[in-house]
Amino acid sequence: MDDALFERYINDDLFELIKMKDLLKDEKELNKIYLKSIERMEKRNKQGTPSLATLEERQFRHMRFENVEWDTINKMLKDGLIIKEKENIAINQPMKSTLYAFFTFLKDKKEIKEDFLSLLT
Repeated sequence: MDDALFERYINDDLFELIKMKDLLKDEKELNKIYLKSIERMEKRNKQGTPSLATLEERQFRHMRFENVEWDTINKMLKDGLIIKEKENIAINQPMKSTLYAFFTFLKDKKEIKEDFLSLLT
């Protein structure tokens, strides 16, 4: 499973891992985001997705942000960082620890620029 994090780092980049780390901070909040995302997607499927021409710029930016969270959550499920349990998701604590250790490794090897270290706290 450790390979999944390394592959994610190589294929997507550091920022994807940072987004994952942020989502892993609070399991209750992660579940709220997850359930809210499912509800929005179900609602959109029933109503049909609006065309880009009918969206205001603010709505479009908000929609893109929601999709980023949803995309990251799906990657976390695929990589084993979180596990789906009925209607909720649970954080895989050993994988979370591995992610944190990977960040420590990257810091020690100076793979993370000083400017980005504040994103990891």
